[in-house]
Amino acid sequence: MPKFQVYKDAANKCRFRILADNNKIVAVGEAYEQHAGCVNGVKSIQKNCNAAIEDTTIEGAPKIPNPKYEVYKDKTSQFRFRLKASNGQIIAESESYETKEACLNGVDVVRKSCDAEIDDQTVTTEFTKENLSSSKVDLVKQVDSTVTVGAEPTIVKSNKNDEILEELKKIRVALEKGPPPQPPKGLWNEFKDFLSKYKILGLAVAFVLGIYLGILVQALVKDFVMPLIGLAIPGMANLATYSVSVMSQVFGIGDFLVALITFIIVAFIVFIAVKVAKRWKIDF
Repeated sequence: MPKFQVYKDAANKCRFRILADNNKIVAVGEAYEQHAGCVNGVKSIQKNCNAAIEDTTIEGAPKIPNPKYEVYKDKTSQFRFRLKASNGQIIAESESYETKEACLNGVDVVRKSCDAEIDDQTVTTEFTKENLSSSKVDLVKQVDSTVTVGAEPTIVKSNKNDEILEELKKIRVALEKGPPPQPPKGLWNEFKDFLSKYKILGLAVAFVLGIYLGILVQALVKDFVMPLIGLAIPGMANLATYSVSVMSQVFGIGDFLVALITFIIVAFIVFIAVKVAKRWKIDF
């Protein structure tokens, strides 16, 4: 009889794996942040364990709807299978197999795990509200055992006091209220998160500055660099229109000055926009 084993991986994420009778790993679940999500993944396996098989290694094989076992070949030409839920989400993926027959045997193991036991290796003895009442009863019995009816009161030993104090601390922790639920973000905060997540403003700044920097460079090359070349190479005067004459050579610096002023103005506006965005705590 196979079984589920719930554990923590190297990244401290909660995972589960399906073990065959010989304790060989047959399939592994996704990584979950919360223990409850991992347990729900096990329940999803149990719910969809009898799904049909779609063999994608056969050319022209018919497609079947989810839930299903999907048999395929990986990049190393090894056979694998994955179990997909009704919504198409992968809830478990198998190890690699040399042959398709071994891969299908792995599917049969998962199909036998509908009622398999769960070995949860992440569970520790914790004080919860379910065992709170029983712990209170045990605590009362522990105190009563130190007092005899009709006898002189006795002093409880220090180690008993320490045990009682520890139990009381556990009761206090269990009764403390959890943190209040977080209020909904709202449309404005979601919009700010959208700008931050996809770095929209950063891309816009780079795009706008790139356009005007290209115009500036184009004007510099066309109206300044080329006339300098024209000083050394005769016959270059017909490549541009000039407004300033130096050593019988005309320099058209008007377009360059306009492009320079435009670039400075645009860069200043972008600078103001960046400062406002930082005040709104939007990351780039």
